Amino acid sequence: MKLVILHPTLPAYRKDFFEKLNDQLMQKDIELIVIHGTSFFKKSIKPDEDPHYKTYPLITKEYNPFGYRIVLWSGIFRKIKSIRPEMIIILFCPGNITFWLVQLYCYFKGIKLGLWSNGSVRHEITGLKRKIRSIFLNYFTRRAKFHICYGTRYEKELLAAGYDRSRIFVAQNTINIEKIIAQNSEVKKVTSEDQYNFLFVGALIEGKNLDLAIRVITRLISEGYKIKFRIIGAGAMIEELRSLVRDEKMEDHISVLGYISDEEIPAFFNEADIFFLPGTGGLAVNEAMAYGLAVITTIADGTVLDLVYEGENGYYLKDIPDFDNIFEVCKKALQNSKSHLMEMGNTSRKIIMERASLSNMVNNFEKAVLYGMENRV
Repeated sequence: MKLVILHPTLPAYRKDFFEKLNDQLMQKDIELIVIHGTSFFKKSIKPDEDPHYKTYPLITKEYNPFGYRIVLWSGIFRKIKSIRPEMIIILFCPGNITFWLVQLYCYFKGIKLGLWSNGSVRHEITGLKRKIRSIFLNYFTRRAKFHICYGTRYEKELLAAGYDRSRIFVAQNTINIEKIIAQNSEVKKVTSEDQYNFLFVGALIEGKNLDLAIRVITRLISEGYKIKFRIIGAGAMIEELRSLVRDEKMEDHISVLGYISDEEIPAFFNEADIFFLPGTGGLAVNEAMAYGLAVITTIADGTVLDLVYEGENGYYLKDIPDFDNIFEVCKKALQNSKSHLMEMGNTSRKIIMERASLSNMVNNFEKAVLYGMENRV
């Protein structure tokens, strides 16, 4: 049997997942093929440059009509016809028109179809645009034979909408946290007792609210808190953020470091006390928890709700946080002693090991694939 997964791009953070999934599916005589785009609205994504599984890149065309983000892939149907898969699973991005067309193709050709999603909607999509999107999305979502959810929040939404529980599988979205924990078996802190180290790792783009974060940290320092804030990542806002740090005269306290290699990154996580994600989410929360950090984050796409518990291993910001909200939540986190933050970090590590290991994600994804095979849809 041939299984095709459609993925918006081929990011490096999916490498271990696809390779482990490929190994397990091969034992069931299932061939995995990943078809992916070559870009996603100029978002900085480190690619998997040496995949040990079968992949096909397709040229991506991107448009922005009427405030929508629209993506098309060239040659998708020629590629599907040449592969002749029995099943297709789509990491569903409603803005990729190709994905809608592939679903229709599957219905007409009798190809088994599963949707993989977090179920989230971008905050900027409102009013009529949101309603139109919802109508199309509901029509197609109901026609998928099974659903793979990033987390339990989307699972609950599908159940509330009347979907059959047997068709829903939660493959908690994650990275290879087992590897991180194996390489960093002990949580070590090398900072002074009175200085709190904040860390951000991710894309330096709008929506991360890093400009607000810099102003909040500046305010906290002015009130007497001893803080070091390190910002790691690449993206369009890097020079703007560095300029803001200079304007605030915070060069001794806030560093916008840019890209850091995989070999160097563990030292920054091990030095940090709090992982600080003041905007749209990402798998960096999973990474931070594997290193044993307390977390400040938004709910983002909802996946993190299975991982971060208020006051136990972190704190939540509003969905769209403003300066005051970020300031108050950071101040609440700073009321903890360094030793208590370390306890919260240990709790993070226990939670991520139990609920979001790579093995759990792969095993549950495989269950969804086998369900699709058995049900001859």
